[in-house]
Amino acid sequence: MSGVIPDEPSGEKIYDFFYTLFTDINGDLGQSFYEHDDVLKYFVTLKPKEFYNYYIDFKADYMNNNEQREDIIWLPYDEENCIKCINQIYTDLNVRNNILKNRQMVPDERPITFRLVTLLWLLVWH
Repeated sequence: MSGVIPDEPSGEKIYDFFYTLFTDINGDLGQSFYEHDDVLKYFVTLKPKEFYNYYIDFKADYMNNNEQREDIIWLPYDEENCIKCINQIYTDLNVRNNILKNRQMVPDERPITFRLVTLLWLLVWH
């Protein structure tokens, strides 16, 4: 990520991203992550605790404003362990591993925003 810190996205965009993440049982977010690119670019610049605070704000807002709650999968950990997991995700963002492509191991050149959404999705759904 370049040295420019993106503007904070609107609350609606952040809400939409989290809602999609926590209801995406099929993993479609990996194919449509670019729809949340401004949110992801902003989240990449955060510290793990800051990201966690956005998650807590989303969860509180959702729980307070939705009488009929859909099947939302929340992060399954207490605050301390959740922050540890998020910290590991942010550490892993800067590690360029190799990936299998056309039966060969090649450097992972996917955008950091894709890696962030993939690691978050894996945390939620696995």
